[in-house]
Amino acid sequence: MVSAIMLAAFAMLFCPSQSFRLSSLPTAMIRYKSVADVTPTTRPVVSRRSLCKLSCQAATGMSDEEEASKSSVHDDCNTLKSNLLLACCLCDRGFSATMKERDEISKLISKLERIKYFSEPTLGVNGDNEVCHLKGVWRLVYTSAIDVLNLAASPFTSAGAIYQDIRRPPEIVNVIDQVPRALSLLPPSRSIESTLRLKVTTRAKARSPTRVALSFERVKVEPRTLLGQDVSFLPSPQIDLPRISLFDGSDESPAYFDILFLDKDLLIIKQNTAGPGVEGGIFVSRKVDPEEEPIPL
Repeated sequence: MVSAIMLAAFAMLFCPSQSFRLSSLPTAMIRYKSVADVTPTTRPVVSRRSLCKLSCQAATGMSDEEEASKSSVHDDCNTLKSNLLLACCLCDRGFSATMKERDEISKLISKLERIKYFSEPTLGVNGDNEVCHLKGVWRLVYTSAIDVLNLAASPFTSAGAIYQDIRRPPEIVNVIDQVPRALSLLPPSRSIESTLRLKVTTRAKARSPTRVALSFERVKVEPRTLLGQDVSFLPSPQIDLPRISLFDGSDESPAYFDILFLDKDLLIIKQNTAGPGVEGGIFVSRKVDPEEEPIPL
């Protein structure tokens, strides 16, 4: 069908008029009620615009209504994402969010959750597929998880950038940069950068098309900068965590997250738990270039 339409389009390019008759088309493309329908006086005429429209529909397999619906969903998704990122910026990643702001963010996330950009977001997270939709470095822009929000309660340090590093699936590394709180008292022009990087390495296993189970492997502390100087050459203490075979990424493991929304540059997940008896939370992250970050990963 597509090749026949292309043949007709090619013939039309050499036609001096704005329309042409279907007498040159293969008879398989035209169904007539009787022999009288094919007389020279009743041959159907198709315009250039109609032919182009027919060609596009044959190539894409979608009708005008389906094309319009897809375009509308795309526009709605971009609008929702823009509104969500703006709301996240206004509440300092959730650290200063009011109940009203959290409710508004939850409503935006619920709307995005209905949009399925990938049919199987967890594809490749086990490391057994060249395609992995989660692959990349994701920087946190909002959370409601109490274990992360508690970082603001420390009188000595404040939370810097927070990442999920999924460049080497099934390994997922949670990265938290800690900076001395006293440095916030200095003017920006005289700020002396000092950063300590905490890394928690986990191993992921897809439990369903949207659920990822985790098993914790090790914790590492990396000195990155001190008084504006690079100190990444200093020793980085590391603690290997005991592996419990009962909860080693299995279906019974209490450590997992559900993917609520994922596209090429935005990730929204819901953490199951932040610890025994502690409810998990929402994490909104955007994909970044690890080499372009203030302190490269």
